[in-house]
Amino acid sequence: MLKKFLSILDNFKKDDSKIAEEYLDKGEYKKAVELYLKILERDGHLKVSDLANLAFAYYNLEDYNLALEFIDKALKISERPEFKYIKGITLYKLGKFEEAYNYLKSASTTVKKPDLYYTLGELCLKFKKFKNAARFFMKAYQVTKDDIYLYKFGVAKFFMGEVSEALEVFEKIKDRNRKAKEVLESINEILKYIDYQPSLKLRRIIKNIEKGGEDLLTILDKILELEREEDLAYLYKAIIYRINNKNKEFLENLEKAMSLVKRSIYYIELSKYYEDEEKTISFLLKSNEIKENPLAHIYLALNNYKREENKKVEEHFKRVFEITDDEFYHILSLLGLYLINDNIDYLRKAYSYFKKIYDEEDYFLMVIGGYITYKLEMWETSYNLFKKALEIKESDEILKGLILSGTKANKLLEIETFLERINNFDDVDLKNPLLYLDIYHKYDRAQICLAILYRYILKNPIKAKIYLEHLLEEINILSLIKNLSARDELKRLVEYLNVKLEDEIYRFFTEDEYSVDNELIEKSKKVLYLFDYVI
Repeated sequence: MLKKFLSILDNFKKDDSKIAEEYLDKGEYKKAVELYLKILERDGHLKVSDLANLAFAYYNLEDYNLALEFIDKALKISERPEFKYIKGITLYKLGKFEEAYNYLKSASTTVKKPDLYYTLGELCLKFKKFKNAARFFMKAYQVTKDDIYLYKFGVAKFFMGEVSEALEVFEKIKDRNRKAKEVLESINEILKYIDYQPSLKLRRIIKNIEKGGEDLLTILDKILELEREEDLAYLYKAIIYRINNKNKEFLENLEKAMSLVKRSIYYIELSKYYEDEEKTISFLLKSNEIKENPLAHIYLALNNYKREENKKVEEHFKRVFEITDDEFYHILSLLGLYLINDNIDYLRKAYSYFKKIYDEEDYFLMVIGGYITYKLEMWETSYNLFKKALEIKESDEILKGLILSGTKANKLLEIETFLERINNFDDVDLKNPLLYLDIYHKYDRAQICLAILYRYILKNPIKAKIYLEHLLEEINILSLIKNLSARDELKRLVEYLNVKLEDEIYRFFTEDEYSVDNELIEKSKKVLYLFDYVI
């Protein structure tokens, strides 16, 4: 009778173990854990297979420490490949990647599970063993034909430098895999955009903006067709509209630019839209808050000039010399100091800068140069500079400059036509250009390139990486930087970006909703602050 009872009891024990396994098969991990613990409490031990099953149940309940505790107990009894597999995936979840890789690699000789191959592939990506990663992802795909494994195979190919093969993979699954479609679009878009040479196109627009014409807007629209988030294109569309007194279109395009990247320069442009003095000043202060810059100080000085606060005017103009080496802004500040002090030495100094940066295609420079040389009684030079300005854009102030300088230079026959064209000649003295020129920042090519790079850093690391390679290999961006200290800083940033962007690309490939690492933003800003208006 006792033997029969013990036999029945043994069957109950066996039934409990089998029931726990059934719970595992159904995915009822909590019930499986409860039953295994009940067996352990009752019998004082678990079979080796039950220890491994309990560990697997804890793993699926995301209690990885307990999973590790019980799989270690199982491995002390037997080093089955299946147990190594459980320990490997558990270590992976605990962030112990080196150990995880060793256990999974050992298990992979026998265990042919797709998630084992997948985890090995992920670990190889982390260790930058891209060829091995591609091999493991392909093994996982061959077992299941699941697109996620094929997508990861494409990712590994991308990091191997086999971009065309990666694109073929993404093309194959783009309709079934949102991330593959996003990556494919990113790569195709940036390659087409680079091919259009946007930095050259934007620089051409900037140099010719005062001439106007529909051609410039057409080029800007083409840029936006290729790169819908090119904020610089929206900026210069806004400026063209403002020059043509289309205030609604100006504000629409400026706000679109600001929605993409909030650069310091945009708040300067916004300050010109509002007549309210408090709003104007608040936008200029906001510009300086993002990145202290010379143009914000110049417009703050001019606002103080209207209120006859000459001490503040002087402070702002002098601050320009402290924060930038840009000789154009030095000229503007010297004009400003002349405005309140009437000291001709300021204009002499301004003229010395003007000669260094003379560019007959720059409307601002021709107008400013014409004014400076007129005040310095260089009549012929003044007349010629105003004439060059007139070739770009006509205004009463330019015509007045031509008439006054032409009179002094004995160009009496030539100025007759200008007298016929001028609308208002009441004031017989030239007005300081700071009081009527709508001055905006004209990015040089290096600034355009770095501004585009910064936007990509904020938005899309794949585009940032490809564009950075374009800047280094095709544009030779470092050769465009004349300031040696700034060039050295940019070199160091490039070294950092080459490593960091790979990590960011990995995150972009693997995260459903990518957001840029703040460290990357701050380190980039710290260097790009050296290049006015890039930030």
